Amino acid sequence: MACDYCEIKDGKIEEVILYEDKEIIAFVNTLAYIPGQISIITREHYTILEQIPKQTFAKMSSIANKLAISLFDTLGAQGTNILIENGLGAGQKVPHFAMHILPRGDKDNISLEWKPQELEDFDLEDAMIQLSALTEDLKITDHDEKMIVAKSEDSKTEAVVKQKDKGTKKENYLIKSLRRKP
Repeated sequence: MACDYCEIKDGKIEEVILYEDKEIIAFVNTLAYIPGQISIITREHYTILEQIPKQTFAKMSSIANKLAISLFDTLGAQGTNILIENGLGAGQKVPHFAMHILPRGDKDNISLEWKPQELEDFDLEDAMIQLSALTEDLKITDHDEKMIVAKSEDSKTEAVVKQKDKGTKKENYLIKSLRRKP
């Protein structure tokens, strides 16, 4: 049995399609958290974010940006939330990856806030050690940099910025946010 989003992409469930191409579909979601919610799904069935090819996710993000802008203009939204429920633990109900754009207003009575837990120092230290090891895998390689510069419209400026950044050591924002206590 296909998931609800697969049935939408196959045309078995009708939704108002706002954008579609060979990789993704954006539609007005009738099973929404809030009126005007737009959902973006992949044509190929991927259950979670980690399965999606980088270029497909980049395209989804670009389209989400453009659609969020249109929510300000068309619905008079005062803000938007981009929501990804990645896995059962994050509240994902449909086993197909989706990015949701929620138009927001100050009186919409939707709360997406949570209170952070007070963590013990040893919990923070353990998390910092694990995340530090993880960040080694996230560093941009020379190959990635060359691809970024090649795609840049103003590659000379970008190359100069990259050379300057190589000499400075920036504090990792993940580690910094773990140290912060609410």
